[in-house]
Amino acid sequence: MLLDHTSFSQNDPSVAQVGVQDDQFEVRDARLTVRGTFKLAGDWGYLLQGQYKGFDRDATDNDDWSISELSLSRTSLRTNVC
Repeated sequence: MLLDHTSFSQNDPSVAQVGVQDDQFEVRDARLTVRGTFKLAGDWGYLLQGQYKGFDRDATDNDDWSISELSLSRTSLRTNVC
């Protein structure tokens, strides 16, 4: 997770020139990963990874989150050995 924090200390001439500047905190980038296994006619694995795009997006991009990886795979095949 990448975070940004900005704090300001201003004197009177600075406040007169640009106004009061508030301290700010923003999330630049965050990733969330969910993965695991389940049984349905065999063993399966899944992976879902989403990414929050705080700064790295076009001005016309309204989606804060995107799916960066999505997979479903068969993890093992069972065979009976006598």
